[in-house]
Amino acid sequence: FADNPLEIYEKILRGKFAVPGHIDPVAKNLIRRLLTADLTQRLGNLRNGARDVMSHPWFEGVDWAAVERKEIRVRLRWPASSGYLLSLLCGSV
Repeated sequence: FADNPLEIYEKILRGKFAVPGHIDPVAKNLIRRLLTADLTQRLGNLRNGARDVMSHPWFEGVDWAAVERKEIRVRLRWPASSGYLLSLLCGSV
């Protein structure tokens, strides 16, 4: 955990973040791959760009054309705090 967003960012760059145990393993994989510090390995930064993210198993069954047309209802809503997810990830480090 860190109160300062820069400290959270630095923890991610060092790979010093933890994904809570109750998070689905497929979601954990997505989070870890998105937060990979090495740009040559980071999901979404590889040859296929965003298509790699879109084809991750976490998004299986998502109708991306419907998303683009804004026809998909949001399944989850995070609290308004922009650092909420990062604080969850870095909370136990």
